[in-house]
Amino acid sequence: MWQRPDPSGDFFLVLPVQDKHVLVAAVDVAGHRSKAAPSAIYLQGWLRGWIRGLAVSPQLGALAETFLSELKATGMDAAWFFAMLTLDHKTGSMGYQGLSHAFPAPLLIADGRTLEGTRETGPHDVQVPALSHDRVAPPWRLIAASDGLLERLGAGNQARGKQTLLRWQIGSARDEPPSSYLRTEIAPDDDEALMVVTWNGWDETLEFPVADDAQRHRVVRLVRERVKALLGNAQAVAVDEALPEALENVHKHAYGSDGPVIVRFRQEDQRFRVEVADRGRGTAVTEGGGLKVMRHWAGPVDIRRAYPSGTIVSFTFGAQKAGEIE
Repeated sequence: MWQRPDPSGDFFLVLPVQDKHVLVAAVDVAGHRSKAAPSAIYLQGWLRGWIRGLAVSPQLGALAETFLSELKATGMDAAWFFAMLTLDHKTGSMGYQGLSHAFPAPLLIADGRTLEGTRETGPHDVQVPALSHDRVAPPWRLIAASDGLLERLGAGNQARGKQTLLRWQIGSARDEPPSSYLRTEIAPDDDEALMVVTWNGWDETLEFPVADDAQRHRVVRLVRERVKALLGNAQAVAVDEALPEALENVHKHAYGSDGPVIVRFRQEDQRFRVEVADRGRGTAVTEGGGLKVMRHWAGPVDIRRAYPSGTIVSFTFGAQKAGEIE
């Protein structure tokens, strides 16, 4: 979560509710800065109290109706976006419902695709059913931004501002801190707020010196066994080709000698995702033979920058046949 100035009328909440659901709320109270802040603080407390008082998981339509009634009763005005997330911890997939009123539609990015993120209610009631996605595949990101931020990024045009956010959130710099990317040296004309919700659960995370051959072989063997048990021998062979190449790239290009490397992995339905991360000052991947090998033996290869330094390389097994070039 990121916002400026502080205090303001924009706020976000991510609240656990019953049955392993998570409620995401983005609210933009009418007004600006400190004048709108008391109303924002009140509504945060109201939402937390309403959730705690439930015996069952809330329906978004019921929440929206009750929230609208509270706004009318208190004489407040606010734009809002609510989403209910239901996570399958085994596969990382997510059930999703979204409903909004006068709040910019969020970006929902899942497995390399941009999905519709909300359904907009009418001006006076919320009888519109929530937009639903039954199974959102990982890796997924939900990005909500206030109109003030979108208009600044788009030079007065919210659609252009959203395109700026999308380019950032699907690009290699998507983990860059918002305060760096969003040009905070520019004074805000309106309240600005941004929230990114993502899931990064892993079955296992291992860190070791990349120059330690015994450790490298042990980790490759461990991942190979997991992939073989899930996907069969052909994909296990692909692990033997792609993962050592990724580790060797860290050894040669990220550090030039030795340094820490992190290998993390998880099962996602009928595929297996692996990330190799370093903290080096160089780049662990170059457009050469190493990257070509990984792309040949593994699924789509994703490369992004780590902060404050380093590179993260992600690839999957089972997304395509071993040895098949995209």
